Amino acid sequence: MKWFDEILQDLIEKYGEEKVTKNLDKLINNSLPEVAQLIRNSLKDSSQDMLDEHRLRRTSFESRLLLRWRKPINLLRAFQVIALESGEEFYKEINADVVNDEPDKIKALIFTHARACRITDEILCLLRGGFADAAFARWRTLHELSVLSFFISKNDNELSQSYLDYNVIDSYKEMEEYTSYQNILGLKPLDEITIESLERKKNNLVMRYGRNYSKKYGWAANILPAEKCNFKGIEEWVGLNHLRPYYKLACNNIHSGAKGSLYNLGLIKNDGSVLLCGSSNYGLAEAGQNTAISLQQICTVLLIQRTEYEHLVFAKVMEILSHEICEAFVAVQKQIELEEKNAL
Repeated sequence: MKWFDEILQDLIEKYGEEKVTKNLDKLINNSLPEVAQLIRNSLKDSSQDMLDEHRLRRTSFESRLLLRWRKPINLLRAFQVIALESGEEFYKEINADVVNDEPDKIKALIFTHARACRITDEILCLLRGGFADAAFARWRTLHELSVLSFFISKNDNELSQSYLDYNVIDSYKEMEEYTSYQNILGLKPLDEITIESLERKKNNLVMRYGRNYSKKYGWAANILPAEKCNFKGIEEWVGLNHLRPYYKLACNNIHSGAKGSLYNLGLIKNDGSVLLCGSSNYGLAEAGQNTAISLQQICTVLLIQRTEYEHLVFAKVMEILSHEICEAFVAVQKQIELEEKNAL
C-alpha cells in the first residue's frame, strides 16, 4: 500500500533503517489505533463520492442488463403477478366457503403458495441485479416448496396437519440451540414458562404422531420408510426427482464447498481466469426458467383443489406462459454465447 510505504520511508529517514527494522513490529502495533482512525476518517470523508460512483455504475449496469433480458424478465414478472392474484382469489373463496372438508390441506397449500410468490419476487430482484447464482439458490427453495405442494396434495388431511404441527418441533429445536449458546452470545435467558410450554407441546405431538415425529422430516414418517424420510425421498415419492441435477447445482451456492467458489453461472468460462465477485449479465437462464416451472407447479396444485372453470383456465394460462418464459430466457443466453464466440 502506497500510504504505508510513505510512512515507513519517513520513519527510516527520521530514525534510521536499522532501528526501524529492529522495532518495526512494536512501531506497527503502537501506531495501529492512530493509523486506523486516520484511514477511517479519510474513508468517511470520501465515502459519499465513492458511493455515488458505485450507484451510478450499478444503475448503468442494471439498465444494460434489462435492455438485453427485458422480454424474459418482464414475462416472469407478469407470471408472478398472475400467480399472486389467482392465489388471492382462491383464498377469498375459501374464506367465504363455510363448508370445507380439508382445512389443513388447503391451509398448508395456501401458505406454501404465498411463500412461493414472495420467493419469486426475490428471484426477480436478483435477476435484475445480475446475480444468477443467488437467484438459482433461491430457486432451490422454490423447488422444495413445489415438491412439498405435490406431497401434501396427494396425501390426506392428517399429513397436512402433521406438517403444520411440526412448527412446534422446529421451535423446540431452536429453543435448545438458543439455551446452549445464550451465555456465550450474551442473550437474555428464556423464561421457564416458555421452555416448559414448548416441551409440553413437543411431548404431546410425539405421543400423537409417534416416537419418530421429533426427528428431521418426522412429519412425513408415517408415509415414507425410515431410510427415505428426507427431502430426496419426498422428491422421489412425488416424481420430481428428475430435477435433482439442477437442485444439486443450486446447492453449491448455499453451502461452503469449493464448487461454489470455482463454478459460477455468471461466467461463460469457468477456467479460473476470472473470479466473479459481483454481478454479471450472463447465466440468468437456469434460474429464470426453473423459477417459472416451479411456480407454475405450485399454483396448479393449489388451483385444482377446486375445479371451478376459472381456476382451470388460470392453470392452463400459467402452463402456456411457463413454456414461453423458458424459451425466452434460453434464447437470450444463447445469443450472448454466440456473440462471445464470434468475438474470439
